[in-house]
Order: sequence, then C-alpha cells, then structure tokens
Amino acid sequence: MRCRSNHAAAALLAAAAAFAPAAPSLALTADDCLPSLRAVLNVNPTGAPLVTLRINGGTAHLLLDTGAEQTTLTEAAAQRLGLSADFASKQTMTGVGGAISAGMVRPDLVTAGGRPLPGVVFAVVAVTLPPVGYQQVDGLLGADMLSAYDLDIDLSQHLIFLYDAPKCAVPTLPWKRPFVEVAAKFSRHRHLSFPITLDGKPLTAFIDTGAQLTLIDSAAAEKTGVTEAALSGDAQVRMQGVSTQIVTARHHHFARLSLADGMAIAPLLAITPLGLDDADLLLGTDLLARQRVWMSYATRRVFVARPE
Repeated sequence: MRCRSNHAAAALLAAAAAFAPAAPSLALTADDCLPSLRAVLNVNPTGAPLVTLRINGGTAHLLLDTGAEQTTLTEAAAQRLGLSADFASKQTMTGVGGAISAGMVRPDLVTAGGRPLPGVVFAVVAVTLPPVGYQQVDGLLGADMLSAYDLDIDLSQHLIFLYDAPKCAVPTLPWKRPFVEVAAKFSRHRHLSFPITLDGKPLTAFIDTGAQLTLIDSAAAEKTGVTEAALSGDAQVRMQGVSTQIVTARHHHFARLSLADGMAIAPLLAITPLGLDDADLLLGTDLLARQRVWMSYATRRVFVARPE
C-alpha cells in the first residue's frame, strides 16, 4: 500500500516514458491512463446507491451492489418491463440470507444517463426487495456488469461515476484530493478483496455498496478478542438479503479499523456468520458515506481519498 496523488502518478508516467524504448504505435499517453467517463449515476437522497436505468424503453430502480455477483431484476419488474426470463436453465444465487433460483434475460438496450451499457444480463428472481425510503427496488446492479468499469463512488455527494476501463496498468484518477492506493485481488465471487487491520488484527475486506451496514464475520470478530460475554450487551439488528430470509447480527463498537496506510476510523460493525471464502468483512454504505472510493476492477486496485 502507498500514498499517491494524481499529480505524482502523472510525473511517474512522464519519467517512465522518457526512458522507454521508442515504439510510437504502442506508446501510451497520459490521456490513455485517464479513464473515459461512461455515465453519471445519481444516488438516492437517503445515501443508498439506488440508481435509475432505462431498460427496453422502461424505467427500473436498481441498487448498485458491488457485493452481488449477479445483476438481477425482480420478477415483478421484469413483467412490467415486458421481459420474459428463461427459467429452463435456471441458476442459483447465493448471498447474505441464503440461496435463491433465478431465470436469465438479456434486454435489447440498457442505458444509464443516456449512455448504453452493452451486454447486460439480468437474473430474474421471484422476491420482493426491501424498499429504499419510499422507492421500491427493482433489482441489483451486480459485479458481473460493474467489473467491466471503474467505479468512482462519492455517496456524500449522492453520485457514482462509471468509467470505461483505462489502458494503463495504473489509472490516472481525475481527483484533486490526495489518496491512498491499495492492491486488491479479484475473487471468484467477483469481489475486489484487500487487506485491512481491525483492532491490530490483519483481515480481508471488500466494498459492498448493497449493504447498509458494515458486516464482520463472527469468527473474524472473535480473532480480534470479541467474546460472547462482550456481545451479550450489544444491540441486535435484523437484515434481509436477496432471499426472503431475515439475518440477525449484533452491533459492536471496535477501537480502530485501518482502511489503508494509517487511514483509520472507530467503527460500529454488525457481527454475524458470513461464511465467505474471500473476505472477513464487508464495508457497507454506513462507512462509505464518509469516504470517496475508486474501484478499478481492470487494474485490481482500490483508491481511497484522504480526508479534506
């Protein structure tokens, strides 16, 4: 992990170019390293990343969910949009709360902010998702679609920017603020997992914009010294994932969660058995609301802006 700024990245790029062998047809410029903006997505005023897409001429309100492997539509939304799912070769989706069967559908046209999002495939599920404020949720934008882009997540400003992936190994961010860069791994569940430290213990996390609460696996919490006795006095919370099953958790105050290079917060985390094989902790919108984050799937990096 290392601290960088977009100016430093540009300087390093210029220095590398000065010593590189001549290859005019293959040389990359600073513009090649700057991701191209695909769409600006407005976030629901509640802070949840609920965005609006146009699908085959209709409108759908979808939760942008980096923790979901598959992009989904509810069966009711698919019917409203005139989409017929193929349940003959149904798939099984698994998340917090359990597993559920889904049929598949590929709309002719999906757009965000007037720009096309090509190749989007929806899994149609027979569930009703919890509303965001007064708005019904029609589905999820999952990592199968999102991983084709770089994401600039700024929930404090109620905005998410989708960028086409850069051509360089390290993107040049269009940020004026300094930031910290963290190397990540792309798991088989399509999560960008990266190291964190919680109360002095090294753990692994990924950003889950679909989770209102930051969740930690109960076994990982135990490694940090949290005992059953300590949990007995903590408040209980209830959550619902993509399935209809209700999951219970305990809200617990930890002393220090270091996101990267010493950037730290004193978090309130929800402890529950997660059963994940690629992370101990899911960073939800309760923490992301105070951070600006860039997720670069193409370069396997996560960037976190330093506080202003």
